[in-house]
Amino acid sequence: MNGWQFFHPSPGQVRPGVWRSDCKGYPDITMAHETRGLIFAELKLDNGKASPEQLVWLKALAPYAEVYLWRPADLSSIAERLGRAK
Repeated sequence: MNGWQFFHPSPGQVRPGVWRSDCKGYPDITMAHETRGLIFAELKLDNGKASPEQLVWLKALAPYAEVYLWRPADLSSIAERLGRAK
């Protein structure tokens, strides 16, 4: 989409009904664009809460890239950010 490279770690099932990615707390998606920057985003339902490990990752990455905690209610601002030139 609009030249963004997109990475989403593949989750594995750790027990029935419970899925996790390799690194506990690492953001759900990483996006990079040649001219528009680097984005890390944690995806949550409207009522979902970030875990302490997820917040640690977002804080650690924030000085180096854009970080977001995105929810379905944010869809229009997400589309705007990914569609506009930085």
